[in-house]
Amino acid sequence: MLEVFALKLAGPAGSGILSAGETLFRAFVRSGYYAQGYPEYPSLIKGGHNTYLISISEKPFPNNSGKVDLLLALTQIALDNEHKNIREDTQVIADVTLKADHEYKKLYQPALLDVAKNAGNPLTLNTAMIGFATHQLSLAPDLVWGILSEELGGKSKTLLDQNKMTFEKALDLSKHYSLELTLPIPNNHDRQLVLTGSEGVGLGAIAAGINLYAGYPMTPSSPLLHFMAAHQTEFNYLVRQTEDEICAINLVAGASFAGAKAMTGTSGGGFALMEEGISLNAMLETPVVIYLAMRPAPATGLPTWTSQSDLMFAINSGHGEFPKVVFAPADPVECYHLTHHAFYLSQTYHCPVIILSDKYLAENHYSVPNLPSLEPVPLSAVTPTPSDNMFARYQFTPDGIHGRSLPGMPGGEYVANSDEHDETGLVNESTETRLSNNQRRLHRLAQIKRNIPLPEVIGEGTKALITWGSHKYIGQAVADELKMAHLHLSYLWPLPEGLDKLLSGYQQLICIENNETHQLARLLRQETGINIHLQLGDDSGRPLDPDKLIDQIKNG
Repeated sequence: MLEVFALKLAGPAGSGILSAGETLFRAFVRSGYYAQGYPEYPSLIKGGHNTYLISISEKPFPNNSGKVDLLLALTQIALDNEHKNIREDTQVIADVTLKADHEYKKLYQPALLDVAKNAGNPLTLNTAMIGFATHQLSLAPDLVWGILSEELGGKSKTLLDQNKMTFEKALDLSKHYSLELTLPIPNNHDRQLVLTGSEGVGLGAIAAGINLYAGYPMTPSSPLLHFMAAHQTEFNYLVRQTEDEICAINLVAGASFAGAKAMTGTSGGGFALMEEGISLNAMLETPVVIYLAMRPAPATGLPTWTSQSDLMFAINSGHGEFPKVVFAPADPVECYHLTHHAFYLSQTYHCPVIILSDKYLAENHYSVPNLPSLEPVPLSAVTPTPSDNMFARYQFTPDGIHGRSLPGMPGGEYVANSDEHDETGLVNESTETRLSNNQRRLHRLAQIKRNIPLPEVIGEGTKALITWGSHKYIGQAVADELKMAHLHLSYLWPLPEGLDKLLSGYQQLICIENNETHQLARLLRQETGINIHLQLGDDSGRPLDPDKLIDQIKNG
């Protein structure tokens, strides 16, 4: 498997451990490394055990490493908790005041807390750790301090000076130590942009020309809400934090009816509250985009951890039978393109489009190439012919799609009605109308299906590994090691035509996913009639481990 160098920072919430990790991650990327930075934290405002794992490699998209080469432990709890995650050759940096009750082969204990205290603020201990690590990792001090000072932007001059002194003194102290660190070659020349999956989705929505984003904060969808709110003035759209998710889905329904390109986002139980609103949008045929960032359930579950357990929930969301589209991007670049495409499909087919993410993708930091500019998605609306009659918004057409008018257009009046209705929206409960509307609505699903691409196929072989969403690169590492083909799905509903023929070309199919009930494997069997021979995965709240998967497949 591809070797990576893994650095983990560990400490309590409120100690700046995640911001320290992001600082070092950005420094690696700007120094020419391919890198990935993954934060983990419990559902606590302060305390607990937080970590930030940085994996750097000579190739793009390194996975989270299962081993740790360098551990930076900020507190005693962090040192104790991480003992089980280190190896005999892991090098550990911890303050001299901490007690190493475990057997650490390579433990270094500089007086970092004293450095922070002498600078006038013991809370700058995380900065001391950054300064000490900067020298050991051969990072340019000016580069690291520049990134750190950006993070501290807006803070008082006193705090900035304290951090500066702490950084410089820790840097000097580090020169008296010599850790045995071997890093990959820094050959990243084209992926200098740092993005999370959430930011990729947000940029895709902005590129599409979004007019309204509405949502209620819920981890791990909240980073998208924060990103959209931060940039609404710059890109001229509106963000509304609603009182709940029911309000959010209905707000975007009304906005879409009025002619806005609208989107909402949520997680877990918030998506459950949106079910009636999703079905309402299907009946009104209003174009809406919904971002669903998955987390472990049921109920509150593990609110700050990751999962792929809502695939079937998304596909079957909303009561009744109606067309919808479900995407699951693999990385921030695909988040950007598929979100833009989600707006296009929603405007073209007048239906809900759901973008599936999870905590792993939403909050992971990736080094990616610059994103191409995309044209805004045209708003789907026609200019009605003035008439004494109401506008036939829901008129039967062979392809199931009829132009829509917007409020205020002369001759464009119709009723947006949640009851079954005739072509102008007036209530009609006849058998003929019902069957005609069913046919018209579901025919759009057939139209969409014809425009869905087959899965990406990487490599060759008689065996194929199947993945979806955020686990693309985990699957790729496994497939590379076992010399098998890799099929990755980002378009999950409707599944593309010809998929059965593609799958039947392999002697063995193995599907890995971050859930317990093997939802994609069941979906593939349901839609193609083809059984997946080996189904692997779990829902522990953590991304799947490539090394564990390799062992399971070898022994399977």
